[in-house]
Amino acid sequence: MPAKPLSPEQLEDAARLKSKFRMWQAVRAEAGKPWSQEYCSEQLRMGQSAINQYLNGRIPLNLNALLKFAILIDVPVRELSPTLADEMEMLAKGYLPHSIPAQPLAWPFPAIDQEKLQRLDRDSLTRLEGAILLAAKQLELDIRKK
Repeated sequence: MPAKPLSPEQLEDAARLKSKFRMWQAVRAEAGKPWSQEYCSEQLRMGQSAINQYLNGRIPLNLNALLKFAILIDVPVRELSPTLADEMEMLAKGYLPHSIPAQPLAWPFPAIDQEKLQRLDRDSLTRLEGAILLAAKQLELDIRKK
């Protein structure tokens, strides 16, 4: 069964991503910094095929991919996908999309397994903390301890 075609909005997201990504690659190449697909694949922790599919609008951006690309190329998520940025803000404020039933939980992240998080090693926790702080910065949220 063929994949569902992307909406015009999703195609616009892909075009914005591709434009920003290509500019990032050009700046890095000019500065003599790594920018190859292999380098990007390692940094994004996704295959080169998936990267190309996101850039060429074959698969829609999701929150995870959006955040990874935004962090890699150092642009606000809103510049890549205003709609997904709005969704991230809603999630950050504790509002859940209509597709996810709201449940009263003490743990504020229903999509994250608290037990798995507690089993992470120190290096993984440090990397996760960095990613969270970068995401918060992208969303202009001040969550850093004083």
